[in-house]
Amino acid sequence: MVGFKKVPTKAVLSIFLLSIVLVLLLYVDFSTDESLPEEIIETTENLEKKPTDVLSYKIHTVKNGENLSIIFEDFNVPLNTAYRIFRLDSKKLLSKIKTTTNGVNIALFDI
Repeated sequence: MVGFKKVPTKAVLSIFLLSIVLVLLLYVDFSTDESLPEEIIETTENLEKKPTDVLSYKIHTVKNGENLSIIFEDFNVPLNTAYRIFRLDSKKLLSKIKTTTNGVNIALFDI
């Protein structure tokens, strides 16, 4: 036979035996595997105290010379949040705020 090299039988046999040993080790591991007992977790919470209401809005009376930037600064609204509010105002509701003789004429709106 021309052009064929001799097969390294020692290497092939050693790899074969090693794979047989590893398969046997896996089989022994799976057959003797004792799972940990299932853990039951229970949570209890004392709800005797009623949670306080979270303030989600605040009413501000606009004074003469105030603008939204000043109002946001008084309420500690970060500048990035103010920019985000202005960008999300697609209906231009913020620019439609007008003053009247009685005060500010604002319809309620969500941004």
